[in-house]
Amino acid sequence: MPARFPWLVALMILAVVPHGAQAARNGPARSASSGAGEVAAEPDMAYVTLGIEARRPTLAEARTEVSAR
Repeated sequence: MPARFPWLVALMILAVVPHGAQAARNGPARSASSGAGEVAAEPDMAYVTLGIEARRPTLAEARTEVSAR
């Protein structure tokens, strides 16, 4: 995408790049940030997974018991 405003791009770069002499006097830049947030909303969807297990000597017996439950 060609820049429509090349002077704006140059201005943004100059604003971000620290000046050499000033940066040398002040030392490395330091920054800190912190934050917290909380969101409260009523749930509108739920996922539930259920399982039934039966152990019987034959598959037919186990299937019958699981179907009954």
